[in-house]
Amino acid sequence: MPRLFRLLTVAVLCPGAWAQPAAAPPGEPAPVASAVDRGAATRALAATELERQKLVGLSVAVARDGKVVLEEHLGFEDREAKVPAGAATMYRWASISKPVTAAAAMQLVEAGRLDLDADVRTLVPEFPEPVYTPQPKSGAPDVVAVQASPVRCVVTMRQLLCHQGGIVHYGNGKVVKLRASEGVANPYADVVRALDTFKQSPLVCEPGTKYSYTTHGYILASAVVERAAGRSFWAQVRERIAVPAGMTTFRPDYQWEKIEHRAVGYRKGAGGEMV
Repeated sequence: MPRLFRLLTVAVLCPGAWAQPAAAPPGEPAPVASAVDRGAATRALAATELERQKLVGLSVAVARDGKVVLEEHLGFEDREAKVPAGAATMYRWASISKPVTAAAAMQLVEAGRLDLDADVRTLVPEFPEPVYTPQPKSGAPDVVAVQASPVRCVVTMRQLLCHQGGIVHYGNGKVVKLRASEGVANPYADVVRALDTFKQSPLVCEPGTKYSYTTHGYILASAVVERAAGRSFWAQVRERIAVPAGMTTFRPDYQWEKIEHRAVGYRKGAGGEMV
């Protein structure tokens, strides 16, 4: 998906604004912070961050004891069209959605339908056998660098969920995209087909040896979830996570579909402004 800095949605419990008032000196009545004071402090904090980070828009919700006690929207959903941010604005979760994939995977583990330590290729043979080629090691100045032999590897779901599978991210290694996927209008509509956008890329490290953050690794994880349950990835997320949690507007951010009130994406320019 396009790497856009979308408007930020924040669910915040602001300690400074919503903490209990400090204890009063002995013999004096305890001070009481009003909801108005707390709300004003939270709004001021949000406005400060909007300005400091040069954000286009910001939505804040504060919950106490399971109930929303404050909701505030600042800035724009679409700056150019002058559409203000509001309760109906559809914000992109981006990488915050990775825990959703992990939750879907662990539900299958609990149901006995997914082995975290099995080779992911058992379920997703479309992913080629991964190979890691260690970088040449240099010895003394007068010794020619020795090229290490490629190592055939196994990638597991546990490693993917922990960002230890060695799968390339966007800029930490060479990303190889298959030509077959270049003619597909919407390669991300199918999580298995989406593997074509990176599956031939070299591993950035030997699986299980170190942490290396990767979005592509979670695309592979979603394909494993789909195959483990025999149902589409999104159908599982909707029925087992979104619906039970009451997230009625939660949905994939498919760029090729028209989504009402979708927040427009922006990038940070050289001067820090959103463009």
